[in-house]
Parts: sequence; structure tokens; C-alpha cells
Amino acid sequence: MKAIYFQLVLALLLAACSDSEKPATFEGTYQGVFYRVRDNVKGESSNVTLNFSNGHYTGTSSITKYPALCEGTFAPAEEQVNFTNTCMWTAEFDWTLILDGTFKITHTDTELILSKEIDPQNGDYYVLKKDVAR
Repeated sequence: MKAIYFQLVLALLLAACSDSEKPATFEGTYQGVFYRVRDNVKGESSNVTLNFSNGHYTGTSSITKYPALCEGTFAPAEEQVNFTNTCMWTAEFDWTLILDGTFKITHTDTELILSKEIDPQNGDYYVLKKDVAR
């Protein structure tokens, strides 16, 4: 009976230490597109580049302030990442386009999808591929 109890405890400990609980790591440069979905309609896409290094990010976009990318910090957790923008911005545009706040992460070795869904019909999406040339 002790052997069964020991095996059960060991199995629970191993399950508690699964790789799925490790924060995602996505250091490097990623390129792709940003788009916003409003009322279940996909808006214009913008080409973006994001560089992640040691908890710091920088970014550029092909459309000015869509999204509003500059620089800041990021802190990945289990299935999400929190961005903190550190740039100053002027007031003439929609500040919800600034890369800031919590995003859901979908990540593979070469692809990174960041999504901030307000509800099932509204959200922001970054669909990125890792730039292996850099």
C-alpha cells in the first residue's frame, strides 16, 4: 500500500512541474502583421517588427501609430505577457493602439501570436514570425 501511495504522490509532483507552466520565452526579432477586429470585422493590417531582449521590447509599424509601437518592458507569464509602454505619446490618436497591457500568448519555435480580446467580437492581434536571419 505504501508503494501505491508513493507512486501517486510522485505522479502528482511530476504533473505539478510540467513544462506548460513555464513562462514563454520569445527573445529575438519578430516580423508580421497587426490588425484590429471590431464588431467581428477585421480591420486594416499593418506590417510590424518587434524586438524582444532581456525583458525590453522595441517596435516599428508600417502605418504611423497603427499600432503605436515604440519601446517598453515585457514580463511573460504562463500563457500571457504583460507589456508596459515607456514612451511619451501625443493625444491625437486612439491610445488603445499602444502596445501596453496584458496579451494572450500563442507561441511555437518560429511563430508568436499576441492577442488582446475585449470580447469574442473585438480585439487586437499581432501575428509574428521569428526573423531567423538576425
